[in-house]
Amino acid sequence: MQGHTGAVLVLAVNPSHTRLFSGSSDNSFIRVWETSTDAPLETLRGHSGTVWAMAVQDTKLFSGSCDTTIRVWDTNELKCLATIVGNPGTVWALAVAGNKLFAGSGEHNLVGVWDATSHAAVTHLSGHEGPILALQSMGDKIASGSADKSIGLWNPASQQCLGKLIGHTDEVLTLANLGPKLFSGSRDETIRVWDIVTFTQIATLQGSVRSLLVVDRLLFAGYNMEKSIGVWDATSCTHMATLQGHQGAVWSLAVAGTKMFSGAADSLIKAWF
Repeated sequence: MQGHTGAVLVLAVNPSHTRLFSGSSDNSFIRVWETSTDAPLETLRGHSGTVWAMAVQDTKLFSGSCDTTIRVWDTNELKCLATIVGNPGTVWALAVAGNKLFAGSGEHNLVGVWDATSHAAVTHLSGHEGPILALQSMGDKIASGSADKSIGLWNPASQQCLGKLIGHTDEVLTLANLGPKLFSGSRDETIRVWDIVTFTQIATLQGSVRSLLVVDRLLFAGYNMEKSIGVWDATSCTHMATLQGHQGAVWSLAVAGTKMFSGAADSLIKAWF
C-alpha cells in the first residue's frame, strides 16, 4: 500500500475492522484505508506535527502528535470531534481503559489521564524517570514502557501504581499482552516476557524489535535491523517463522479480521494474510 513518503510510525484499526488509519514521518496527516481492498479512502488533517500514537474506542480514534495535542476523530464520519490540549510535550503513546484515555508524554516523564467521553483532564501518573514511549491496556491494568528502561503497572480505575518491572537495559519501545502475560520490546534488542500477576520475568527473546502485536496466541515482532517480522508462539515463546518483504525497520503493526498490516521505514504498508 503506497501513499506515504516517510516511515509509517503507527497503525490503528476501527472496531468493525473496515478502516485502517496510518501516521507517518512524512507529514502531520492521518491516512485512511479500506481494509477490504487496501485502497486509500481519506486523509485526516488537523495536527501540525508528526502523528506518533493512536488508540481506538468504539467510534472514536484518538491521535497523539509531536504538536503536543491529542485529536479525537469520528471513525465513521472521518471528522475531528475535539482537540485535547495540555500535554507537556510530544505524545508518544496512547491507550484506552474503561472510560479513561492514557497519554505518554516526552516531557516531565508523566502519563496524562483524560476522560475518554468528555475529554476533560483527570490526573497524571508519576513515577518514571524518563519519557513514556509505550502504553498497553490489559483490562484491570495499564502498562507503561519508559526511556528509563522500566515498565510501570497501574490500576486504571484508581490510577495507583502497582509496581515496576525491571530487567531491560535500554529504552522500552513497545508493549503487547496475552492475558496476564506481558511482552516488552526494547532498544536493548530483546523481547522480555513478564507475568503481571507475580511481577516476574518468564523469558527473554532476541531481536531488535520496534513493534509488537498479539493475535490469536501468536506474537508478531516488527524488527528494526532485520527489516522483517518475527512470528512467535505467544504461549510457549518459541519462534515459528519470519515474514520478509519490507526494506526498512518495521515500526507498526495492526490486525483487521484475517489481515495483518505492517508499516515500515520504507514508507510502505504491507498486508499479510
